[in-house]
Amino acid sequence: MSTPKFMIGDKVFARMRGYPPWPAKVEGVVENTSTKSIKYRVYFYGTKQIAICKQEDVCSYVENKAVLGKPKKSKGFNDSLLEIDSELNESFNHSDTSQVSDHTNNGNVNIEKKVNDNSGSLMCVNIVKYSPVDHKSQDKNKSAEVTTVSKLYKSQQLIDEITLKSLKKEQKLIDINYHIQNSLCLNKADPETCLKQLDELNVLELNSLMIKKHPEIVKTLQKLQDYIGNIGCWNMTNEEVEIFSSKAIMIQQKSKIIYNKIQSLFSIPFGKTFTEVFEEELKKFQSYTMDMAPEDFYCLFKDPTDYTVEEK
Repeated sequence: MSTPKFMIGDKVFARMRGYPPWPAKVEGVVENTSTKSIKYRVYFYGTKQIAICKQEDVCSYVENKAVLGKPKKSKGFNDSLLEIDSELNESFNHSDTSQVSDHTNNGNVNIEKKVNDNSGSLMCVNIVKYSPVDHKSQDKNKSAEVTTVSKLYKSQQLIDEITLKSLKKEQKLIDINYHIQNSLCLNKADPETCLKQLDELNVLELNSLMIKKHPEIVKTLQKLQDYIGNIGCWNMTNEEVEIFSSKAIMIQQKSKIIYNKIQSLFSIPFGKTFTEVFEEELKKFQSYTMDMAPEDFYCLFKDPTDYTVEEK
């Protein structure tokens, strides 16, 4: 049996006979045990129709928009682009920029305070858990449950100020990643903000553990190296297109420089790519940390995959 490439809610282009690849959303996965094939039940934007499509007739919307998402004369196609882009932008904009994503991707963390007493250093962390939002519901308000957890460190461990500085760096890293993504929405882009955030990222002192704890920054930089914007759908003059294109090139160049700096944090054996090495190390790291309590994960300042037998 083939493995499904898409999950419920994923935005895709789906192809039906007689129509160009059309913006759609996966509503369900249909597995045929007799033919060992996978099909998807998809909802087509614009037409509001539902159909069953083979896996080979479905591809990622975001990754293929530059080629398949150009405005067409087909009735309803351009409206479908606006509708799917609007929904994608909502998913970007409902996040709270003042908070930091946790390692389970189910909530946010905010460093609240550090209290010193005679027994050691107490680091308090607020964990904000959000209930999932139903995309069919008109109510977009999220309920949240705030839990304060704390981690006590003995003073002889000498990690008070270092710990706080490291947590602030990680919070800064995630804030930068959020602002970069939010500045380059499909229906509107702010390249100046993106460039400013890349400059801040370039001077931020990073290490391999921080990247493993927050690997989303690697994916963001990979995408930025090919960034060209959504000029085909924007109402821009030739002069505006020229200015934007020059800034898009700067985004590509700066993201490449930072991406190379991150690569240098890892040892890459001859014959392997950074992507291969990073995916292997990330998988190993996640196997060590998947059962950690949030407070232990956030206050982790030594890579558990680097522990020697003696240390264990």
